[in-house]
Amino acid sequence: MSEATTPPAVDPARIAAFLENVEMFRGLDLDARTKIARATAYDEFAAGHDIIRQGDPGDALYIVARGRVQVLVTDPQVGLEQPLATLESTEPFGEMALLLDEPRTATVRALVDTSCVYLSREAFQRLLGAVPQVALTISRNLARRLSEQNRNLGFRFVRLSEQRFHADTYAAIPANVLERHQIVPLSAEGGTLTVAMTRPNDPSAVEAVRAAAPGMKLRIMACAEEDYRQFLLQVVRPGLGRTGPGQGMPAPVAQFKAAELTITEPESRVRRAPTAEVPGEQVVRLVNEIICDAINRGASDVHIEPGDHACRVRLRVDGRLLACRDDLPARFHAPLVSRIKILGDMDIAERRRPQDGRLGVRVGERAFDLRVNVLPTLHGEKIVMRVLDPEKSVQSLERLILSEPLAAVVRKAVFRPTGGVFICGPTGSGKTTTLYSALNERKQQANDLNIVTLEDPIEYTLEGVNQVQVEESAGMGFAAGLRALLRQDPNLIMVGEMRDVETARIALEAALTGHLVLSTLHTEGAVEAVTRLVEMGCAPYLVASAVDLVVAQRLMRRVCSHCAAPHAYSEVVRHNLDRAGLVPFAESGGLVKGAGCDACHRTGYKGRIGAYEVLRVNDTLREAIGLGESESALRTLAIEQRTLTTFKQYAGFLLRAGHTSPSEALRLFSTE
Repeated sequence: MSEATTPPAVDPARIAAFLENVEMFRGLDLDARTKIARATAYDEFAAGHDIIRQGDPGDALYIVARGRVQVLVTDPQVGLEQPLATLESTEPFGEMALLLDEPRTATVRALVDTSCVYLSREAFQRLLGAVPQVALTISRNLARRLSEQNRNLGFRFVRLSEQRFHADTYAAIPANVLERHQIVPLSAEGGTLTVAMTRPNDPSAVEAVRAAAPGMKLRIMACAEEDYRQFLLQVVRPGLGRTGPGQGMPAPVAQFKAAELTITEPESRVRRAPTAEVPGEQVVRLVNEIICDAINRGASDVHIEPGDHACRVRLRVDGRLLACRDDLPARFHAPLVSRIKILGDMDIAERRRPQDGRLGVRVGERAFDLRVNVLPTLHGEKIVMRVLDPEKSVQSLERLILSEPLAAVVRKAVFRPTGGVFICGPTGSGKTTTLYSALNERKQQANDLNIVTLEDPIEYTLEGVNQVQVEESAGMGFAAGLRALLRQDPNLIMVGEMRDVETARIALEAALTGHLVLSTLHTEGAVEAVTRLVEMGCAPYLVASAVDLVVAQRLMRRVCSHCAAPHAYSEVVRHNLDRAGLVPFAESGGLVKGAGCDACHRTGYKGRIGAYEVLRVNDTLREAIGLGESESALRTLAIEQRTLTTFKQYAGFLLRAGHTSPSEALRLFSTE
């Protein structure tokens, strides 16, 4: 590197020559640059050192003289650190906080041994008075950078008071996204969504709109913050019939009647001679009523359980099993089972082994799939029907992961051309929904991808995706199917589950050889997924190189938006939240509770919401994984590196945002 770009700490002449290569000082004469050089100081920073920290006062303007630094932003709610940019020699940082007299908005960390020239706040202010050309040059430089950004993004400034309000366009995007980012949708015409934003340069705001309106081109305009506030209060909320911020909650499911329900009969029924009595009209009506009740209650599963003297029907609603019908005489059980077996295209004569089936249901304009499993028990066959709602199967990541910085991290990993992304959690934690949502966003981002899935079973149908059903009995297991998929020239592969070491090895190798691989694992947390792959028999170096992101998840009950209100929780509850590491005692005074209403059947909860633990694997973690470090050591390192958002951090975010209650958070995360 030349002398002009590597100034020593004590030579103002060489610093002046170095400044000629710095964009914001380019064009100043030698005398002006010499005055600046005399006001500067010089320092060296070891690799890994934080030169400035997010939240600290803006006390100096820095210029990289030698080395390389990384700009990182930490979201205080979830604790995850995201890299934004890398700066090298002659590039400045810290000038915006200095000029605006505001706290630092990012951390700048030395990636290698780095030296910087810097101007303290006092020296900078004296310099502006002594060398007016500096103020003029900096102003022109900042104005030019802003103009370039505006031109590249293609937005112009508008006055909202002069714009027409379209309530249907506004309502098409979740209100919580719009109001959090101060966005006003102006029109949606010809596949293009036009929005006005107070912060059009904010990438998280732009990503939030793109996620909420997938498949549409985005045209961005700028508006003033005060103009936005007035428009929101005087036009938007009155126009939508609101007096406060929207919750972005889906409308409750319409109450359907059993008479409106139509069940698709299997074609093979006419070819199979039943060996049991065909259910009568009363049983047909009873099955319809049970299914309709499950849909109206938003149940995820229907349990039909035989007993010695009665047949019990229960619904799993928001994760809890609730009694639906517990007074049915035992004589109803066999006809119910036969009716459902016929509808599910199963053998009604076989009562000694488990069976799986599937049936389609239509209520009004909505279609549902029911996945049926029959299991022999002491008193007869127990039936569980999983209710699959296609409308809920594919949602934007923004709707699933409510923390926008965290959603951006997941989206960034899913949009990479190669690598491994793993979704973890127990059965029923929503892993498939997250996978399908990620697949759908990637598919909509580019139509030229060959996306292939390998599933057992295929729960939902995704248009434009090649979905393959695993059939172990036909020699089409996960490992064999994955080998075949790799010969199909795929861009993105989704493997329903990593069940054996052979499948895991093939998938990890595929992630290293030009494919993006998404899959699931049954582990408690994100870090455990890494060690589980090693324990299964995958080489540590392979896991370290292939895994980019791990998302672990649970489901919590969501506080009902219709009856949610701030609640004065007892000090015992608040201390428990503090001891559990969820919310500090001082910050838990304004948490919400559902009072109970008709919409939530007096429970105070309506629907469920995901709680996430996200691990972003960086170079430091890759090295530790390759060395075979233990799970606890990896977890400690990930927290130190700020590449792990824990369940407790995310649950605390949900509590503060009013999405769930202390009892739900403590139920799941009161202990490690």
